[in-house]
Amino acid sequence: MQIKIPLNIDGSANTYQELRAQLKQLELSVHHAQKAIESAEKEGIEITENAFIDFGFPMLRSSLDIDQRDINKKKQETPIDLSSIPDDYYDELQSIELRIELS
Repeated sequence: MQIKIPLNIDGSANTYQELRAQLKQLELSVHHAQKAIESAEKEGIEITENAFIDFGFPMLRSSLDIDQRDINKKKQETPIDLSSIPDDYYDELQSIELRIELS
């Protein structure tokens, strides 16, 4: 069983109200994950040795794939500069996905 929950961090946090709103959204996401785990346990879903939890960046992966294809089409030798990822892919880094695999 796989549980996927988006942890989208929405935009700016320039006020205490915005900070509280973002933290509340994260709290709700974690609560949803906890409820999903409780439900899986009640349903008797076995956890195997392959179980894991991770945080992914699906939008980042997609953008990097597109950019790498563009580099390949232009036959450039230079790969994507990893040091520029925080600046060049800021929006993509704000879309985080919590993934829990139970079996």
